[in-house]
Amino acid sequence: MYNFQKGGTMVKGYKNKGNVYIPVEIAEGLFSNEYAVTIELADGTYISLYANKNLVNDFDGQYFLKVALVKDTEKRVLLPSEAFETSTRWATVSNLKFA
Repeated sequence: MYNFQKGGTMVKGYKNKGNVYIPVEIAEGLFSNEYAVTIELADGTYISLYANKNLVNDFDGQYFLKVALVKDTEKRVLLPSEAFETSTRWATVSNLKFA
């Protein structure tokens, strides 16, 4: 079971259950086409990463990051890039917004 993500990154053992949006806080990134994104995890801790601006949407004044839902019963998602704090693309979040 392989899935090729946008940009050619191969992730083994990953089955996409669909795209969802997770609430985030944003700031300007290092480059004009990206945001610095902060995400609250299910355990209340925060992680951060850089994400392409086309993956972030504004719904009624709140920002959401498009991610791949991996395990819907646990709200396990695959992030578009590794988080700085955890060095992984996997995260368990508390809030989802279905695309």
